[in-house]
Amino acid sequence: MGIGKLAITKSNRKFWYAVQTHYKRESEARRELENQSYDVYLPLVRNDARNVVSPLIEGYLFVRECDRWRSINGTRGVQRVLLNNPETPGRILDEDIQWFVSCEDDFGYVRDHEFFAPPPKPRVFIPGMSVSPRSGRFAGLFGSFVKMTSASSAELVYQMLNRAVTITHPIDDLA
Repeated sequence: MGIGKLAITKSNRKFWYAVQTHYKRESEARRELENQSYDVYLPLVRNDARNVVSPLIEGYLFVRECDRWRSINGTRGVQRVLLNNPETPGRILDEDIQWFVSCEDDFGYVRDHEFFAPPPKPRVFIPGMSVSPRSGRFAGLFGSFVKMTSASSAELVYQMLNRAVTITHPIDDLA
């Protein structure tokens, strides 16, 4: 069956199994499982700088839910199907596998590792908080946060020559 959007979306089965492979034998395990007519997904990444293709999650691939899951363990290159308990394989939702597939480029490789990056921390400013811009004429000077003027800018008040001066700065520039 192989990787790719068409092979992944054909079945009405809603779950996948995580399969642990022997060290550096993910491709062999995939090939052997496909020869046995299993629907297999092995997400791959390509390092353009070194032109190297490797598994996104080393030592693992995914097999669509099936009645003959026990025979997967006897396949060349496979170490074991991950189990919830001794009689039940762990199940991964089809939507989760589809998400990996949606991150693939036109050649079937998962783009970058963008989904492993931590989510951005929310920028929370409280009125009166002391804040300094990182660049520009006011870099290094501390002003007092007043309010957000838009989703991307904030108003700060600086004390200059015995009077309050209000300046608007981009939020991304504030520390």
